Amino acid sequence: MTIPTTVLRCLEDRGANFEIRVHPAAVTATEVAQAAHVSGDIVVKAVVLKDSDGLVVALLPATHVLLVRPIAKFLGRELEIAVEADFEELFPDCDTGAVPALTLPYGVTTIVDTVLFEAPRLFLESGSHSDLVAVSGADFGRLYADSDSLEFSVHKP
Repeated sequence: MTIPTTVLRCLEDRGANFEIRVHPAAVTATEVAQAAHVSGDIVVKAVVLKDSDGLVVALLPATHVLLVRPIAKFLGRELEIAVEADFEELFPDCDTGAVPALTLPYGVTTIVDTVLFEAPRLFLESGSHSDLVAVSGADFGRLYADSDSLEFSVHKP
């Protein structure tokens, strides 16, 4: 599959400069970074959280582990990590199980780990198991300027 049309249109409509990096098919964010030959510190993965109020997507580096508690406390919600069945209809044009790190056009609440705003260049999981979207840190910052952000992850040991 190629990058979902929803993701491409969002990037174009918002005037982001981007390039597409094709890589061998991979599922986990760590595998994606390895397949694309880029540091996992600059690959943005999306993790879906849920509670009775709905879904939230957390964006963080592939090399980090998500800490749910800071997000739940910040949002005042009882969040837990969602399973694929909880969100399979949210991203209808994406590969099964592939959550795009560009969530804006899908209308889901998104929270960004602040560490991502420090990177000069980022590679976003695209919603495809074989493509990444490369953007400058400045464009990422513009894309997510209106999203909540806080520190909610730690580097994997």
